[in-house]
Amino acid sequence: MNTYNELLYSCCEEAILLVDAASLLVVAHTPACRELLGHAQLIGRPITDLECALSDIFYWEEVRTGQVQGRDPCEGLYLDAHGHTLSVQKHVVALAFAGKNLLAIHLRPDESEKQASLALEKSATLLQATLESTADGILVIDLDGRIVHFNRRFADFWQLSDEHLQSGERGIYRQMMRRFRQAQAARQFLAMAQEARDQEGFILLELKPRQWLECRIRPHLLGDSLLGHVFTFTDITARILAEEQLQTAITQAQAASRAKTDFLNHMSHELRTPLNAILGFAQILQSEGCAPHDQRLDLIIQGGWHLLGLINEVLDLASVEAGKLTLAREFIDPRPLFEECLAFVRAMAEQRQIRLHPPTSTSLPILFADPRRLRQILLNLLSNAIKYNTHGGAVWLDWHTDAQSIFIEIRDDGPGIRPQDQERIFETFNRVGSRQHKVEGTGIGLNFSRSLARLMDGDIHLASVPGQGSTFSLQLPLATHMPSHDARPLQILYVDDDASNRLIMQGMIRKMAAGHQLHLAESGQQALAILAQTAIDLLMTDLHLDDMSGLDLIARLDAAHRPPCFMISASDDDTLRQQALDAGFLHYLCKPLRLESLSTAITEVACGQATHHP
Repeated sequence: MNTYNELLYSCCEEAILLVDAASLLVVAHTPACRELLGHAQLIGRPITDLECALSDIFYWEEVRTGQVQGRDPCEGLYLDAHGHTLSVQKHVVALAFAGKNLLAIHLRPDESEKQASLALEKSATLLQATLESTADGILVIDLDGRIVHFNRRFADFWQLSDEHLQSGERGIYRQMMRRFRQAQAARQFLAMAQEARDQEGFILLELKPRQWLECRIRPHLLGDSLLGHVFTFTDITARILAEEQLQTAITQAQAASRAKTDFLNHMSHELRTPLNAILGFAQILQSEGCAPHDQRLDLIIQGGWHLLGLINEVLDLASVEAGKLTLAREFIDPRPLFEECLAFVRAMAEQRQIRLHPPTSTSLPILFADPRRLRQILLNLLSNAIKYNTHGGAVWLDWHTDAQSIFIEIRDDGPGIRPQDQERIFETFNRVGSRQHKVEGTGIGLNFSRSLARLMDGDIHLASVPGQGSTFSLQLPLATHMPSHDARPLQILYVDDDASNRLIMQGMIRKMAAGHQLHLAESGQQALAILAQTAIDLLMTDLHLDDMSGLDLIARLDAAHRPPCFMISASDDDTLRQQALDAGFLHYLCKPLRLESLSTAITEVACGQATHHP
């Protein structure tokens, strides 16, 4: 035996087995064989116990029958000490020594398989590390519900102790069922898990005490074969609690907003009532002539109107901030509006000896805007140009256009505004330079005017040079199409339970001289009867009728066949206005009616250009 070992060691120091060709027993080996195969004892073992490839079995059968010959390098399979198959590259050399036939088997591990094994082990390690580091809980089960794998986060979410984990699937599933806040939710989860098959599923789980998990179920596929399912659990408790807090905050804010609106409406009524008496009696006394007190009466009246203006501005600003201020846009010719606004501020200008310069061009484009809100903006800008101007100065009202907008400019030659103050001047309650000017004001007007302009898809721009004056430019979009003058006579039905209002409407329709025929109704039922018998082109109704409201009346008409409808009401309330527009009314017109606004709205219908104006 020592001679054999000496022979092997003299040949090579690699893994070599020496097999007796007659007995097929291992008679010697190098130390590397023990390291490669892991067997503690190799000498005396049949080579057929170690080699397991089919080609090897055939080869050793040939050797047993006396066909002793070597083999070229080839692949082979060996069983290691743990019963695992080891792929090798081997080379068999036939030897004769001391009258015996021997076979020397040179073994090398298959490096490609080793690399593949290492890569697989690396991939598995990386996957395990990824699963353990993810924020989601992961559970993998087979088709029989047996747990194949889960990560630490899954155990944390379901509060699985070592005892639960050691008890197997039954203990884990029982603990999971205990965590549900409601038994019905647990049953729904189990039903979805059982019915998932090859489809993805999603369910929101609510657990004790206050925990929410998003659960997604995905099929575990190998090619087209379904092996089981993968469950991922995402903890969204923080998001749910944040949403609850946000909803609570929204509810509280809405309640506060309603309370503020109710308070402002109530205070408006409470303030207007005594103001009406103060201003009314003061004007009566002034008209009757009270020479010793004329100056004092003037101050009372001036202060009263100033306080009323402040109330209106505060209420309007509150509506804008609450998002409740709505617009009633229509096609308007701005020229009469310019003339009206200039006439309104002329007395103020004369008092300060301010010269007013109207537009140099009288050919103005048609605008699509809310005339009431546009009037508010222009009056605010004109009055500011007069109040903050120097004594004996001048104010110019002019305009120009580009491809999409009109720019209405109010320019003065007053002291101007410093650059650092030009943006602050639009802030609420910020009256830049008011101490120097000592002019009455609320600090609301410019902020509110810019808000109105932006609601009408426009803006207000300021250009000012200290010592030279300021120019406020109101930008508004031009009308996309002009109202046609090819109007047809309409059959108009007006519904109002007040006889004087019906008489006023008759006069206004007659003034239009467009050939419209007016039908009158005193109640909703009478209006419905007329609508059933007459082809009405336009329905105009008061909001409050004796037998129903104007909203009830339009609700009884088939939306697909009813004529265009206008709401006409003495309630100048933005909430009611929006309710009417949402119900299908094209316009919400406030009493007292302006003939120009009514004529424009009716002309839209007569020209077939009526559109919903929210």
